[in-house]
Parts: sequence; structure tokens; C-alpha cells
Amino acid sequence: MAADGKKRKTQVVGLRFNAVQMILCQELARAWSEGRPYKVLVPKARQLGISSWFQAVQYAMCVGEGNYHTATVAHTEAGAEEVFSKTQTFHKELRPPPDLLTRQQNRLTLTNGSTTWTGTIKTGDELAKGPTLSCLHLSECANFSDKGINAVGAITSALNAVADAPDAIIGYESTANGRDPFFWVECERAKDPNSRTENRLIFLPWFLDPEYSMTWTEYKTRLAGKKIPKQFALTTEEKLLRKKLGAVEVTKDNYTYRYRADLTREQLLWRRFKISNDCFNKEHLFQRYYPSFYEEAFSSTVESLFSNETITYYMNHSRPAQIVCNVVDAGPKVALYANPKGNLRVWADAVPGQDYVIGADVGGEQKNSDPCAAYVINANTLQVVAAVHGHMEFDHYADYLCLLGKYYNFARLVVENNHQPAVAKTCFKNSYPNLYHYEDENSIRGTVAAKPGFNTNRKTRPEIIAYLDAATRDRKLSCYDGGFAKELEHFVWRESAKKYQASSPHHDDRVMAMAIALYCCPGAGEQAGRPATVKPSRAYLAYLRLEAEGDGDGDVHRGVLVL
Repeated sequence: MAADGKKRKTQVVGLRFNAVQMILCQELARAWSEGRPYKVLVPKARQLGISSWFQAVQYAMCVGEGNYHTATVAHTEAGAEEVFSKTQTFHKELRPPPDLLTRQQNRLTLTNGSTTWTGTIKTGDELAKGPTLSCLHLSECANFSDKGINAVGAITSALNAVADAPDAIIGYESTANGRDPFFWVECERAKDPNSRTENRLIFLPWFLDPEYSMTWTEYKTRLAGKKIPKQFALTTEEKLLRKKLGAVEVTKDNYTYRYRADLTREQLLWRRFKISNDCFNKEHLFQRYYPSFYEEAFSSTVESLFSNETITYYMNHSRPAQIVCNVVDAGPKVALYANPKGNLRVWADAVPGQDYVIGADVGGEQKNSDPCAAYVINANTLQVVAAVHGHMEFDHYADYLCLLGKYYNFARLVVENNHQPAVAKTCFKNSYPNLYHYEDENSIRGTVAAKPGFNTNRKTRPEIIAYLDAATRDRKLSCYDGGFAKELEHFVWRESAKKYQASSPHHDDRVMAMAIALYCCPGAGEQAGRPATVKPSRAYLAYLRLEAEGDGDGDVHRGVLVL
């Protein structure tokens, strides 16, 4: 709107590919010259014109080829309309515009038989049900899994609608959204030389665009009235960034996602201005929207307790369980019965003579509540051998934990008793012989009996989390559960609560269960002043004697792994 109140006409200019878009052009030409389809994942900085590039290529192919069908999948309806508006602009401004057979909402059908349309990930399995596609564009796909959407299921439908032809195009592009369960996973697979995916990774950092720069004069003008130095000088952080980028090793295998760069003063000034004015002076926010390194694009915020290296380590070491099952009481034995929908995942069977600890966090039985979570750890090796996760009724959860503990050599069972003490009490009523008890150190010793379960309070919570941090940082903990790694990323400092906890809408039940289990492993938390425990019962000690003397093979107590 102009100063006189009249609506100003937007000037439309011809499309000229910028420096970043030309990278995609070159890789497209390389793929087709080698006789292979162009399948690419593009984690990117914002406002580089990547979405416009895909739409331009799609529309050009529709005009130039008969019966060429393209589709774009967006995150939301608003996103779909915005992306499709670019296609409409191309069509409107082309001289002469190609003849249309039909024009529908977010869909154009040309008289040469070509079609182009845009939908949303919410369509689910119905995506791309129609003509065989030659080109599929997935826009801002790091957000596809938001609000519980099954992105993999929906995109699988669309992918199987694309022709298996050497000139096919499948493009995933997005600003990263942390380690989301869809886009980040596929980017990691594309980067892995041992994977069997033909998708290629092309990371596009902000400094590839020459427009992202600012002169010293412009910087001073924009900040007129503020106290700024008379001369430009690099900050310590900017020096480290320049040094790090200047030392990047680029090879023929990583050149599409590794860049050696010597940032100019103008680029650093733009970056400095952007952080101060559009990112609330928080560098980690800039790194999310304008990453300098591939890893930085997907890194957690600096508010996360766990380092990027630690989160990546446990993400990369996750693997499927040996069996997904339920633990059941099978007469004199405790057995595991395979069930794809079971709450228990097992990576290693119980070994006679080994000590185990179970840390259990209590959630709720409703789907909108926190799930129940528990980990079984080999106390001798700190290896996670089994994990429980899901919504259960309290009494059922207590029985489940007792059976699981019995299966793993009567493991030390440590149940959090803050949220719902009934679980720990039920385990006590079940006469579980190796149940952890908490004694309030502020009470007069001898006047208050130790309570079943672990009390997470102002004193113990920081202690158990500190031990978890140390165990993961030093890689002492061996864990293959991908769900645990995902929760590490979202375990951040919440200023309102003055403590580390999961950022909304995420959960930290796995993190807390793991912290409790680790802290209560024999000898783990002595130096931190772990709360007192009661001695094992006579029944448990008798069982240990049988094992030591060889009078019992443990089967009556432990059972067998049923595959």
C-alpha cells in the first residue's frame, strides 16, 4: 500500500535462477546425464527460492512434455495454496499462456494432457491416487510428522505413484525441524554410504546466497542511534565460525553437504544483524533457520541438557529390538510371548548371575497422558536390555513390572512414587523381594518407615539427571532405543519451571526412567548421596544362594525367551 492509500501494483519479473538454485540445476543435469532419476533431499536455509525452483521445473516440464504429471505435497492447506500460487504466476505470466483444459482448486490440467496439483500431508493414504506421476515435490517436509501424522505412510502412497523412469524427479525440501522422525531420518540415510537408498543429500547453507550480506555503512545506518563501534571487528564467536568453515574437508563423496568457506565481513555483518533483530539475540535460533553446517541444521537448541554429539550418538546407535512382546506369568515360569503390539521390547535376554536394575516412571492410562516407561539395565555393563513403554492401568503396570523383574533375575525394581504411589505400593503388596524403598532424610530416623519406590524431589531430581548426563556424555550407557534418543533432544531448560524437562508437546518419561535406573545401579550414586534403601528380603537372598550354589537353574524364576 502506498503512502497515498492507493494499492501498489506488484512488479512481476522474469525468473532467473540464483546461485543456490543453479546448484540444483547442475545436480539435476548430472543425474539425467547419467541416466538416473533425480531423487534429492534438501535441508536448507530460509528464503533461498528452493520451493520456487521445484515449482518452476514442474511447470516447465508440464508445458514442454505431453501427459507429464506432477504433484506437490505441503504441510498445511495454507502452505499448499502458497506453493500453488507460484505455479499460477508462472502460467499467468507466460506469453502466450498454454491452453488449459480445466482449472480447479490447486490443480491445473493443460490441453496437452499434463497436470499439476498441490495437496497436503493430511490427505494420508489417498495421496497421489490418480495418474502416474513423473515429478513429486515434498515441501517443508520436516513438519510432516507434526500432530501425530503418519508421514511415512502418507508419503509411501505418493512415492509408489511416481514412475520408475530415468527422468523422474522426487524432491524433499525443508528448513529443518530438529531431529524429526521423517525428514531427518531420510537425510541421514541419504548421507550414509552404506545405505541402499538412491536419494542424494544436498545441504544448502545460508552463505551460498550472495544476497545474505550487509555493508558496514548499511549496518550503521540500520542501527542509527545505537552505540556501535567505530570500526568493524570480529567477535570471538565469529572468529571461531570462520576458522571452522575454513577448515572443512570437502571430498568427492561429501561435496553436496560439506562446504569450505571464507566468510566475508559483509556476510558476518548480515548474520550479526539477523541474530540481534530477527532471532531475539539467540544464536541457536539463527542456526535453525540459517544453518552453516549440515549437523547444525538438525541440532537441538543450546537450551538442551544433552549435547548435539550425545544425541547424535544415541540416534545412530539405535536398532530394532530382538523381540516385541509381553511378559506373562506362565505357571512356575515367567515368559516373554511375541506380540507386535506389546509394550515390551527386548534387546538381550537375562543372563544367570548378572545383576539387573529396572527404573520405572509412572504415567497414565489415557492416550493424552504421559505414557508409562521403564528400562531394564544390566548393572554390570550398563547395557539397556529391555524397555517398557505405553499406557497401562496402574495395577496392571505394577504386576507387569514385578513379572519383568522376576524374569531378569529378580532385578532391583525402582518405581517412581510421586505421580502415582499406588504402583510402588502394589509392587510391595505383591511381595516383590528386591523393591527399592525411599527414606525421607528430613524425617527423624526410626520414626518414619521407608516408603516403597523412588521419590523424585528437589534434591534427588537434579542428582539423577546429573548422573544420566555424565553416563551419556562418557558413553558409559549402552542404549539402542531410538525413543530415548529423541527424548534427549527435547529435554530442555524451562525457565518457568526452573528445571530441565520436556518441551511441549514432547514427553520425558523415558529420560526419567533411565535416570532413575542408572542412579540406582549398585555403586552408581553413592557420591551424590543416594537416598537410603532397605536390604533385600530373605526370599531374594535365598534365591541368590541357590544360584551361587548351583542348586537351581533359575528357570523356575526367570523362564525362557519365547520367540
